[in-house]
Amino acid sequence: MDLASATAEIERLHDVIAGWFRGEIAADRFDPDFAAALHPEFEIVEPSGRRSTREALLDPIRAAHGANPDFRIAIEEPRLLGTWPGLALATYVEFQTGARNSAPENRRRSTALFAEVGGRWLWRHLHETAL
Repeated sequence: MDLASATAEIERLHDVIAGWFRGEIAADRFDPDFAAALHPEFEIVEPSGRRSTREALLDPIRAAHGANPDFRIAIEEPRLLGTWPGLALATYVEFQTGARNSAPENRRRSTALFAEVGGRWLWRHLHETAL
């Protein structure tokens, strides 16, 4: 994984998430476009410090299809911090507008660990810190 491919994947997944909440992503695309990008052992540490597993995250997001037509995400400052055989570590700032479960406009600095599985880079761990 290089910076260009890390940035592309970060932007792609966040475009899917925002489009999902706006209802612009077809319901049958959730699993291939979102769920399949998360490693089976994926976990996230949210800005609140709460830790969630892949399984705990998928159902609420799936249920929120079309729940927020104003939600937007922009990615800023992507950086690739390092790569190792089968692993890559990246950081970026996520800027949300129209959010409902946090401040309507918010930024979070995120650090993502990607693991290569079967020739594809999957999200293995995500840690978000509110800015």
